[in-house]
Amino acid sequence: MANDFDLGLEKLEDYDSTEDLISFEDKLISQTIHLTPAYVHIQQKELSEDRVTLRINADELKYFSRIHETQGGLEVMINKNTLEIESAIIYCHESLVLRDIVRLIMEHQIPLSYFEETPIGVSSVMSIFVDIAHKYRMEVSNDNPNNNK
Repeated sequence: MANDFDLGLEKLEDYDSTEDLISFEDKLISQTIHLTPAYVHIQQKELSEDRVTLRINADELKYFSRIHETQGGLEVMINKNTLEIESAIIYCHESLVLRDIVRLIMEHQIPLSYFEETPIGVSSVMSIFVDIAHKYRMEVSNDNPNNNK
């Protein structure tokens, strides 16, 4: 299927996967639907009860504004206690690259607290995780009015 940039995350449930769920190291499962761009879902087999879900449009992430690619978005579930990514749905130009990076982050249990707002190269896809970490901190501080941070 070509030129489906305008589908948006809410329309992806209309599509069937072209790949079965694949197990990675008995902890992660992944699903890919081959659109243009690709839709990817990767998650831990067991999700915690205590998590925050962020839905982020690509145009909210600095990386995509730099490469002028703003269609699509991400949905990321983050464990509030460990700050680890438990699930990510990725629908954007860099879906397959991000799938591999998210898989590494999840396999190595790298928390979002690792991704601070620091100067990163203009084209670095890792800046996406800096933005996600920032949005997570904003979401948590908005949920907790007693938070003095």
